[in-house]
Amino acid sequence: MVPDGQPQLIATGAAGSDSSGNYQVSHDGEAFSICFFSAPDCQLFLPDSAAPIRVPNLSYGATFSPDDKWAVVGCLLFDSSGASRNLGCHIQFPFPSFSQDGRRLVVTFDGAAHVITLATGEEIVLPVAPQPLLWAVLTPNGQRVVAFSSDRHSLVADVSGGDWMVLTTDPFSVRGAPDFPIGIAISPDSRIVAANSVSAGVVEAVAGEAVRAVVRKNGNPMLFATPVFEPAGGHGRAIFYERKTEPGYHLVIGNADGSGDWVEVPNWQGYARWTGHSVLSNTASAMAPGAYDLFVTPANGQQTPFLTGVVSSFVTDSVDHPVLLYVPASGGLYSIPVPQPGP
Repeated sequence: MVPDGQPQLIATGAAGSDSSGNYQVSHDGEAFSICFFSAPDCQLFLPDSAAPIRVPNLSYGATFSPDDKWAVVGCLLFDSSGASRNLGCHIQFPFPSFSQDGRRLVVTFDGAAHVITLATGEEIVLPVAPQPLLWAVLTPNGQRVVAFSSDRHSLVADVSGGDWMVLTTDPFSVRGAPDFPIGIAISPDSRIVAANSVSAGVVEAVAGEAVRAVVRKNGNPMLFATPVFEPAGGHGRAIFYERKTEPGYHLVIGNADGSGDWVEVPNWQGYARWTGHSVLSNTASAMAPGAYDLFVTPANGQQTPFLTGVVSSFVTDSVDHPVLLYVPASGGLYSIPVPQPGP
């Protein structure tokens, strides 16, 4: 992004102090933490704070809320006034995770998940899980907790304190090549939590429903790769990795809840990704050695060629803004909008 103002001083240490080793910046760059090791002097800066907030040693850095109004340092929760709350943990890093709406925080220690409503300070300790929990995250709307045990089991529970549902006990976690995603995926609307399973392929916990496996048109399981959900504001679709009869797999776009309406993604090389509400994929160009052929598959349509024999390398593509930056063989940097599906 283009800088939006003049440079400003953000931290001041004692003469001769060293700040080269420990700093953390929030996702949008508006909040940060820094330690001057020679003091040690650790400071936390939140946009709404009147001055830097002095904090304990930042051995594990700081975790910021999406709105930069809160930060967790060790076992302390800070707000922009500088006030802090002890989270009651006995470890230096309780795996803090904020919900994207900035309403809730979950921390995990002593094998349990603790959910805190930031505005009120209310804390809920979720029921004992089938296995001691190692760490947990919140869905974007803060309504559900997705947790992981030391044996890599994945579980889901409501923040209201309901029983845990087991997503999978046998996740595929060894990545032989970076061709497909593994682990946990959550839909932008928080309605669906998906995980990969060696035995069941893809399993999903849809809000209000029991955990179930996603199956192909022939009723067989998908490949054990986590679906990639379409960005918010689209058609509620996801990329799934479908197992072939022979060794290997191919890509399909389907309803995010796994209910079908499959669209094939025949041309792709490695990991495909959403660019806006279309899937952008590529193959090596047959007519221009060293170049790529690019294809677009709208969420609700068939794949069509986009750029053929032009692109020699990608600079970036954006999920939220459907624009591709690329370098052609002739050099230079170009941008081009990626076609999007209709309403």
